[in-house]
Amino acid sequence: PSRGLGDVYKRQYHNSGLEIYQVGLDEDEFQWKQSAKNLPWITVYNPSTTGADLLMKYNVQALPATFIIANGELAKRVTDVTAISSDIAAHL
Repeated sequence: PSRGLGDVYKRQYHNSGLEIYQVGLDEDEFQWKQSAKNLPWITVYNPSTTGADLLMKYNVQALPATFIIANGELAKRVTDVTAISSDIAAHL
């Protein structure tokens, strides 16, 4: 069965070394910070005025976009979030 990102993080892989680094590119910084403040992983905000460079660098065409970075390198672009658990397991 597929699990949400929170379940995958807390129940499966955080103790094995998984870290989630979420970058918010929302127009409304206050609202984004309110939404992100209770998340159990690392969250940072990047103003939408400067975020375009990042979006282009990673070829992001829709949000949310999910990537697996292993050993400092981009290992996988997650295209099917229902399979994220097995994608993560393959890179830990």
